Amino acid sequence: MDKKALLITNDAGITGTVADVLAKLDIETTVVASVSQAQFALHYQALPVCIIVDLSLSQTQCMEFLRSIKANERYAKLPILVTIELPDPQAIKDALQFGAARYITKAFLQRNLLHTVQDIMPASV
Repeated sequence: MDKKALLITNDAGITGTVADVLAKLDIETTVVASVSQAQFALHYQALPVCIIVDLSLSQTQCMEFLRSIKANERYAKLPILVTIELPDPQAIKDALQFGAARYITKAFLQRNLLHTVQDIMPASV
């Protein structure tokens, strides 16, 4: 698999699900457990085709990460999906405002992830 996605989470419960679903799209998943590890991966590894950010890490850090990604010309066009434990209207609004393309709640992750990732990916990927 040449295509890679960057998953930022410390929730082992979703890691396997995300990797399995993305594998159906021939996308390999690189998992990191913090925003700082994600920044390192983005700087030193091949550019992913999408980023999935788990807002349960630290909403403040995740929002700043989203803002910094969209402000950086190299990463600005990367589609970003955020996952959230329970719908939080303010967190969702902030994530979308700071650059996320979509959000998905963890309760519906397996059922909706495949279609959501397909929707946010550029047609050329």
